[in-house]
Amino acid sequence: MNTGLASAIRRDQVGHADIQILPWDVDQVVSIRGSIEYAAEYHSGEGLLADMASALLDKGTEDQSKLDIAARLEDVGASISFSTLSDRLRFTARCLRPDLDLVLELIAEQLNRASFPENEFQLVNQQVRSAIQRQRVDPGDASRRILSGLTLADSHPGREWDLDEIERNLDVITAESLRAFHDRHRTLRDVKITLVGDVADVTASMVLDRLGPVAAPAGSDEETSLDVLRTDASVRHLEIADRPNLSVLFGHEIPVRSVDDDYLALWTAVFILGGNFSSRLMTIIRDEMGLTYGVRSALSAMNRTRGGLWATSITLSQDRLDEGVPATKDVINRFVTEGPTLDELNERKMTLKGSYQVELATTQGLAARMHTNMLRGYGPEMMDDHPLRIDALTRESVTEAARKWLHPDRMHVVSAGSKA
Repeated sequence: MNTGLASAIRRDQVGHADIQILPWDVDQVVSIRGSIEYAAEYHSGEGLLADMASALLDKGTEDQSKLDIAARLEDVGASISFSTLSDRLRFTARCLRPDLDLVLELIAEQLNRASFPENEFQLVNQQVRSAIQRQRVDPGDASRRILSGLTLADSHPGREWDLDEIERNLDVITAESLRAFHDRHRTLRDVKITLVGDVADVTASMVLDRLGPVAAPAGSDEETSLDVLRTDASVRHLEIADRPNLSVLFGHEIPVRSVDDDYLALWTAVFILGGNFSSRLMTIIRDEMGLTYGVRSALSAMNRTRGGLWATSITLSQDRLDEGVPATKDVINRFVTEGPTLDELNERKMTLKGSYQVELATTQGLAARMHTNMLRGYGPEMMDDHPLRIDALTRESVTEAARKWLHPDRMHVVSAGSKA
C-alpha cells in the first residue's frame, strides 16, 4: 500500500521552524497540529508547571478574556486547544479557510500574551488536587507510578512523580510563578506545524508571520539523551484498602528511541504480545484461562531522543493473584523465546495497515500523523514509507527484536490494591 502522500506535502524549514502543508480535497476546512519546545527541568519537578501553564493558556490574554476568545471562535465555528506532551507544548486547531489568519493570530496571542488569571489558576490548582486524591486510591495509577520511578530517570518527561511531592509543589505554585515559567519558554522554539485541507495557497512564511518570531532551541543540537534507568529486577507492592481487584505491572526500561532501526519491529512484537483483543496475552490469560478481564503490553515514553519502558499490565482479583502472576510471566517468557507465529504476524500487519488507512481518512488524522512523524524525527516520506515498512517486517526480524530488547528475567513486578 503506497499512499502517495509524500510528494503532495510541501515542507519549508525556516531557521528552527519546520512547517509541512498538505493540500487536501476538502472545501474550506483546515486542520492544524503544532508544537514548540517546552523544555521544563523535569528533574526538579517543573513538569507540573508545564502542565498547569498549558491548562491556563486558553483562559484569557492581556487583551481578551476567555469568554471573548471563546465567542470569536464560536462565531466562526473554529476551535483551539493546548496541551503538553513529553517536553513539548502542543496546540490543535480546526477552522474554515477564510478564518485561518484569525485562528493563527489567536494561537499566537494565547502563546505569547496569556494573562494567567488568579481565579482560573485556583480552579486548575483544585482540579489537580482532586485528581491526586483519586489517584491515591487507584491501583492502576499507583502501580504505573512505582514502575515509572524504577525505570525512568528524574530528567525524563514521562516519569510519574510521587503524589506527596506534587502536593508539596502545589502549595508553593502561584499564578505568577506559572506566568514566569511560561515566559521563560514562550519564545517559539523548535516549531513543528502541520496544516492539512484547503491550504493550496498557504505558505510557511504566512504561518510564521502570524505566529511571531522564531528563536533557536536552547542548549545543544546534540540529541543523544536516553534518560532511562537500568535497575535490578524487583517485586513491589502498595497496599490500598478496599481495592480487591489489583493492578499488576511487569516491566523494565527500554533504551530504544523511535528513530532506531529496530523500533518498528520491537513495537510490533509487543503489539502481538498484548496490543489488542486478539493478542497472545488476551487469548491465553483472558479467553482460555479466564484469569482477568483485561491484560495488555505496550511500549511508552519513547521519542527521537529518549528511551522509555515496556510494561505488561493485568488486573487480577485477590483470589486469582497467585495464579495470574506466574501465568502471565509464563506467556511472556514463551513469547520472547519463540517469537510470534507467522499467522499472528500477518494478522497484526493487516491490522496495523488498516488502522493507518483509517487514520489518514480525515484532515485531523493526516495532520496528527504528519506531526507525530516530525516529533519522531522523520520527514514527509514516512507517510508513504510506513505501510511499506510494515510489509517488510518478517517473523525473524520481529523475533530478533523481542529477544534483543525484552528480558523477562529483568522485569520488575509491581502491584497495587488489597492483597488481604
